[in-house]
Amino acid sequence: MDNLVFEESITTETDTSEFTEKKWVYVNDNNSQNYSSQVVIDSTPLSNAGGYVNWSEGYILMPLVVEATSKDSAGADVAWGNQAQADALVSLKSGYWNMINSMSVEFNNQTIVQQTPFLNVFRSFKAHTAFAETDVLNHGAELGYAFDSADSWGYTSVADEGAPISTLFNNRNLAPTASTTLANDGGKHNEGLAQRLKNVVLQPVAGSSLGKENIITATRQKELYQSRVVVNGTANVVWEIYAKLRLKDLTEYFEKCPLLKGSTMRFLINTNQAEASITRGATGAITATSVSVLGGNTMPMMLSSQSAPSAQVAGGAVGTDVAQATITRISVDIYKGRQSGHTTALSSVRLYAPLYRFNPLAEQRYLSLAPTKRVEYNDVFQYQFDNIAGGATFNFLVSNGIADIQSVLVVPFISPSANGNLNSLLSPYSSSGSTPDPIPLQQFNILLSGVNLFIENEDYDFQAFAHQLKSSNQLNGGLTTGLGSGLIGKREFEGLYRYYYGNASRSLPSEEGVSKSVQIVGKNASEVSVSLMCFVEFKREMTIDIQTGARVA
Repeated sequence: MDNLVFEESITTETDTSEFTEKKWVYVNDNNSQNYSSQVVIDSTPLSNAGGYVNWSEGYILMPLVVEATSKDSAGADVAWGNQAQADALVSLKSGYWNMINSMSVEFNNQTIVQQTPFLNVFRSFKAHTAFAETDVLNHGAELGYAFDSADSWGYTSVADEGAPISTLFNNRNLAPTASTTLANDGGKHNEGLAQRLKNVVLQPVAGSSLGKENIITATRQKELYQSRVVVNGTANVVWEIYAKLRLKDLTEYFEKCPLLKGSTMRFLINTNQAEASITRGATGAITATSVSVLGGNTMPMMLSSQSAPSAQVAGGAVGTDVAQATITRISVDIYKGRQSGHTTALSSVRLYAPLYRFNPLAEQRYLSLAPTKRVEYNDVFQYQFDNIAGGATFNFLVSNGIADIQSVLVVPFISPSANGNLNSLLSPYSSSGSTPDPIPLQQFNILLSGVNLFIENEDYDFQAFAHQLKSSNQLNGGLTTGLGSGLIGKREFEGLYRYYYGNASRSLPSEEGVSKSVQIVGKNASEVSVSLMCFVEFKREMTIDIQTGARVA
């Protein structure tokens, strides 16, 4: 410390910027307000603007309409039991990237990032293991990210615990009260879900918002593109959410991409857009759930349950028991809601990126030091294995041959047959997709061309966590005391975040470019049937002419 004080006292620093200008520029998508399942964005106007684009700072802004309605079996409106809490009824799952099922990126008309389904599952893993608490504090609200509690999930055995019988749930917004059947679990609730609900700015209402409506009106919020409740009716609620998707959170390429001039990017994004209808009986217990998918493979929403449904009416707002069956319908769409036809103030998906202009001397130095840039980054291959019975062993071939393998990740999910005939990833009650399901695996190993990655099979939780997962994607591998990242500790791993990971990047130079088969073996140590989703990261590279933006190799 004393040395630092001395050095700061005698050091004279001059701060001369290498850039003369930085401007944020955006381009609209090519969809013309038609968002059935795919979003296409062409960056040509941005790339032709004359400066150097810093893609690592870029992001996509996606305007979303989330809706919830309450009706009886005849289609007539049924009022919420508690009007004030109805606006906390639906949340998006953690991380706005859950709106994306897959994405490919073209660089000057050549594909550099391939379409991989369930991209949201893999990118959630990356965020959980790479983000630090300061990242969540600084960026969590704008990214729709708040870490789901690992100890608040349950598996229903009776019909009044917030989901149909035999269904995984993690959707409690508030701790159960002493009068509900859930009081014996210590009052656990999903703090991440509660935080994401708070991040959606509520509409100022006269007499109920401490006079805030006298400073900023709902009209002004609309002009500012604030995420907020826009309709809070007696039987319907509508939210506008402006989802920020950082490019570096969607693919590693944009973390490694240098400042580029003249090159164009084209994004083809397949989205997760879905709706769910939840039917409740006369006592408020959920009796059925149906899900329809407009696009993708994941339900990006969660239906909040503040307390046991026996003390609720339609949709989860706390109130009294209902006297008749009700149907709560929730949906998420881009720009225009399918239920009400409500449209967001922003009428298109936008791609934003900063444009830098160099000081002439700095530009000359930049081009002379690195006239070409070799970019190494990881892409992802995905495969899935279904219906592995409780207690059963498995031995699956993931791929016959992938070159330059960097890591292998296995993510377990409960099978529909063990989850109330509801696909876990399509469930509005669980955090599945943004988290794994709490399924333990034993006797686990990864084989590359028939050779075990681990010297012995992983049988115990401390092995799976400490030997592999704890160091994945973390700053300095988590080895530097007082300086680190990652949000999954041993408690979180054992409670919910059961990712099974293997670092496969260590190899001899002679093995570079050699294709290897990938095989996973192990045992489903749970009592229920499961599916295993496997992601293989492999290295890709390209060389770019910095001055022209052309790909040269």
